[in-house]
Amino acid sequence: MAIYIVLALKEIYNSNRVNLIEKIMWIISFIGLGWIAGLIYLLFARKRILRKYKILFNDTESFA
Repeated sequence: MAIYIVLALKEIYNSNRVNLIEKIMWIISFIGLGWIAGLIYLLFARKRILRKYKILFNDTESFA
């Protein structure tokens, strides 16, 4: 479980989408609540924190 918490905190720390206050909130949550904070992070916040924008190209267009 400690490995999961460390990996989750690393994801949060490296994210540009999370402001300083939210990072502090996640750190306190993981320390104080442990697996409950981990479950909340996994179910609700991870997709938002790790979301990356992808540019989708239409296969029929040529960029030559």
